[in-house]
Amino acid sequence: MMAGIRAKSTLATCLALTAATASAGELVYSAFMPATHPDVAKVVGGFAAELAEHSGGAQTLSITAGGALASAASTLDAIVKGSIDAGAIVYNYSPALAPAVTLVGDMPGTIQQVSAAAATETLLLDCAECREEMKRVGFQVVMNHSTESFSLICHGREVARLDDFRGLKVRATGALARLVQSLGGTPVNITFAEVYEGLQRGQIDCTVSGVASLRGMQFWDVADTITTGLPLGTVHGYGLLTVNGDVWADLSAEDKRLWLDLAAEYLARGARQTLSDSHEALRIALSDKGMKEVAANPALRAALDAAFKAQVQAAMASAAERGVEDPQAIADAWFANVEKWSAIYEEIGGDGEWTDAQWAQYAARAKAEIYDKVPLD
Repeated sequence: MMAGIRAKSTLATCLALTAATASAGELVYSAFMPATHPDVAKVVGGFAAELAEHSGGAQTLSITAGGALASAASTLDAIVKGSIDAGAIVYNYSPALAPAVTLVGDMPGTIQQVSAAAATETLLLDCAECREEMKRVGFQVVMNHSTESFSLICHGREVARLDDFRGLKVRATGALARLVQSLGGTPVNITFAEVYEGLQRGQIDCTVSGVASLRGMQFWDVADTITTGLPLGTVHGYGLLTVNGDVWADLSAEDKRLWLDLAAEYLARGARQTLSDSHEALRIALSDKGMKEVAANPALRAALDAAFKAQVQAAMASAAERGVEDPQAIADAWFANVEKWSAIYEEIGGDGEWTDAQWAQYAARAKAEIYDKVPLD
């Protein structure tokens, strides 16, 4: 797909997974996750390696991990101000700065592949207010990512019944915080990077998180139970590759096309990596790390279903308070794209246990349905 593409940009340097600040002239990427996290090492790292390869070394990223350049909460501000060129951002860490974009992330989702593609299509094509906001504020989401449906991971607490949720201190932000509160828990607003210490010190009892984080963030060292049969929804408000607006504008159309073609491929690779890591992390957690699997009972699952129905209205009300002009239009675009990508997901293989050929289909559909349609001006 990438053969023959040669970019003309003079943003030259080398790829480096390092904690040191990049030298002048490099495109500097900041990740709040550790360098060993698959999103950094395999997804962004792979994207950067191919970017350098297919541009003949003319376009490269220098990746600094572990929050050394910017924390999870400050990365978007750092991108907008130009102190870094690109980074990984969680939208609901900066809701006042990007309320329309944040609303997309606050919509409910359940299937990783559907959420990743639906959020990307909504942000890049179907949410005019989001596009205007990104341009006005000064950033461009290039590659959106999604977790698998989150689980409840706890230390010292077994959560199987609705009563078990009452008073539970749970790390959750944005829509997930409202979900926790509706179930009777107490949401605690700390960043993802602070969860390990929060569980260790008792600041929180539980976190809503992807199972892959048990391994990627070593949560299995400080957690002992995981509640299954309680899908808490995807976190898809995650701009894994977000770029400073001026940097993006200064790229030629050919440069942008290279980035977008790679983004389509790595949207699929990121989804595959997450799901693979989740399956393996759960196996290790239960077999080798001594964690206990707790099954949610029907009453807790029913309460969760009711909470999801209320989530959309609460998210739109919050967005309106932050100045979003038409929250309903954004919600409508989201649900239309969820319906579209749910059909594509079923067409490719509804069990989600995909072969190499099926993942290639997904990447090709992401390119054709989303990235080929992104304006290059």
